[in-house]
Parts: sequence; structure tokens; C-alpha cells
Amino acid sequence: MEKLSKGELISIGLMMFSIFFGAGNLIFPPALGQAAGLNVLPAMVGFLVTGVGLPLLGIAAIAMQGGHYIEFISRMTRPAFATALLVILYLTIGPMFAIPRTGAVSFEIGIRPFLSEDNMVVGQAVYTALFFLATYYLALNPSKLIDRVGKMLTPVLLAFLALMFVRAFSSPLGELIDATGSYVAAPFAQGFQDGYQTMDLLASIAIGTLVVNAVRERGVSDKKDLGRVCLAAGMIALTLMSLVYGSLAYIGATSAGILGHSANGGQLLADAVRIFFTFLTIFFF
Repeated sequence: MEKLSKGELISIGLMMFSIFFGAGNLIFPPALGQAAGLNVLPAMVGFLVTGVGLPLLGIAAIAMQGGHYIEFISRMTRPAFATALLVILYLTIGPMFAIPRTGAVSFEIGIRPFLSEDNMVVGQAVYTALFFLATYYLALNPSKLIDRVGKMLTPVLLAFLALMFVRAFSSPLGELIDATGSYVAAPFAQGFQDGYQTMDLLASIAIGTLVVNAVRERGVSDKKDLGRVCLAAGMIALTLMSLVYGSLAYIGATSAGILGHSANGGQLLADAVRIFFTFLTIFFF
């Protein structure tokens, strides 16, 4: 661990945060907050256990194996089972669920509010093509992920999120209202289940390998040192994710009285940001 500077360690932590922080991470906490209402705190604690804590343990486990998780799974189970498990895993966090959700959520929040219904299909097709071309370019060279994601994209993302959160806490959308559904009687248990929807626990296997390889290219090769570095960087990512999740849940919890119960977290955020943007426009102009 001593081979890495503090700046490099922070960059790895930011990279880990950015890779984990996908579409589900953005839309599920505000939806949880809106439904949980006054019970948002225990619901969010449950969400953090499965949405943050378990993925961190997954990263640590992969790091302790030096990133060689395929060999480890094959050694601990039958090879046929290991192959089937990995195929299902990568299909789930790839083309079947996570990849389409990433493009759809970013379009729903950032582009759709500015398009008319007549231009929706063409606009979504053009945006999706550009979005995945940019994603492909960033992922083309894994060795540059720390520089491209950790040092460039993540600080920009955090800056925009911080701006939204300052606005949300300084002037909330509304008051907390009563919880609905399962959040009335068992908010922690429901939040615990919701954390699995981010699929970060599944993704931690693949992300752990990316992180381990990135750390190894920085000169850390010993398994124990790899584990320590990944755990330290994971704590940075864990802290950021917890702060972001909690803030998003607060936005959702204070939105129900103004926005009603939104169809999904993406629509909720788009409507909330529109209100924040209107406020900023009036304030500055």
C-alpha cells in the first residue's frame, strides 16, 4: 500500500465509485425515499447494507484472490457450474439488464424532458448510439480507466451532484409525509431488499478484477497489499456512495407532497431537477 500515493489511492476510490454508480444507483434511492417518507432513515440503512456493504465485501474478496476469481470459483465448485454461473452473471450485469438500463435512465433524466413526443424515437436512437460509442471508447483501454474515470469523469459527476444536493438541503421540495406500502411496517427489511436491485453485488466480481488490475499496474503485486489497497479505496467509494444515496433518498422523501408519487426514480429526479433549475434561473437572471 505504501507504493501508492494518497492521490493515486483517492483516484482509485473515485474510479470504483464511478464504475459502481450506474443507472440503478441513481433512480432507486429517490424512489425509496418517496415511498418511505417519514421512515426513510431505517429504509436507507437497510439499502446501504446490501447496496454498499456487500459489494465492498465482494471487492475485498476478489482482491484477496489477486483478481483471479474465475480460477477461484472453478476450484471451489465444479467447472461446469462455474461456467454457467459466470455466463449468467455477465449476461445479467451486461446486455440483458444493466447495459440497457444505463442508457435508458440517462436518456430519461437528461434528454427526454427537452424533446417533444414527435422527436422522441429519433432522439432516443441518436442519443443511445452516441452514449454507447462514448462508453466503448472509455472502456477500450482498461489501463486508462483510473485517469479517464477516476480523475476526469467522477469529479465532474460529483460536482453536479453536490450542486443538486446543496439546493435540496438548503431549500427542500416539501415536508416528509407518511410512508406507503411495505415501508410502513418494515422499512429496514424493504430497504434491505431494494439494495439488491442495484446489482452491485453481482457487479463487484467483474469490477473487482478491473480495480485489481488497475492497482497492479501501479506497481502493487503482493496479494495482501492488493487487498489492503482495494479495501482502502473501497472505503472511499463506500463513503461517497452512502452520502450520495442518502441525499438522493432525502430528495425523494421531500418530493411526494409536491410531485405526488412518481412512476419511477428517473421521472422523479427529472421533475425535481426541473424545479431546482427554475429556481436557479430566477436567482441568477
